Amino acid sequence: GSSNIATREEFNFITDAVNTGEKITDMWVKCYDSETDTRDAATFHTNCNNRGATVTLIKTMDGKKVAAFSPLSYGSGSNSQWVDAPEAAIINLDTKKVNRLFPNSAYAMMDSPTLGPSLGYGSTADGPLRVHNDMTTIRCGYWGNSFPRAQEMSNCFDFLGGAAKPEAQYLEVWALKTASTVTAGERNSSIASQDDFVRMTNAIRRFRPSLKRSEHDSVTPVPGMWEKCFDSTTPSTADNPASAGPKNATYRGDEHSKIVGNDEIDWIVGE
Repeated sequence: GSSNIATREEFNFITDAVNTGEKITDMWVKCYDSETDTRDAATFHTNCNNRGATVTLIKTMDGKKVAAFSPLSYGSGSNSQWVDAPEAAIINLDTKKVNRLFPNSAYAMMDSPTLGPSLGYGSTADGPLRVHNDMTTIRCGYWGNSFPRAQEMSNCFDFLGGAAKPEAQYLEVWALKTASTVTAGERNSSIASQDDFVRMTNAIRRFRPSLKRSEHDSVTPVPGMWEKCFDSTTPSTADNPASAGPKNATYRGDEHSKIVGNDEIDWIVGE
């Protein structure tokens, strides 16, 4: 679906900022929309719990646009709990400034059935980002507890643009698509299976700014992220639908690689 808050370019900026992987068409799917869903935390949790990584987009009543990246699932059930999430981040989309909930990652996410998406150390009612039960009231506080080191934003004013008690005009939560099917379409691969594509994706080394190093498993497999651009069994480009350019979905394999083993695939992509 489309967003009332963020443009595609802003989604691309968020994707780069939080290191979710390559920018893929339709890699985010909306699980909560304050325009069409009931404005309460229970509806947010019903729609978005156990969906993996999420991005929360907020446009305040005075027109400020902010985002929050939660790298792990919400879904604590009936109890409130802290979630250790080193990749969690809050973002001001107007200034393109990003703060990461690291090194205090043990208090990065507040997962509570009576709150919407909430990040950073504090109380149930207050923290660097607290979306209250009405999915409208927003609070920011306890800044120094979550960000003991200097980052791009210095205080709640930098994050929310000065509103002392901001309210959300629009609030959306988007979940990152994750699946074992990273290729799709009407043509099969005669070489690599879906498992092979997943292993290749997981083997890619990508620099993670928050950890200050490159790591495997830094690119998340998402549907349609791989597309065939050449096939030796296709006699001409006119017969190859991939030659027409990128599509929203790509091709699917149904068997293991006939050329290389799993370790060789990992080594090739890692190098």
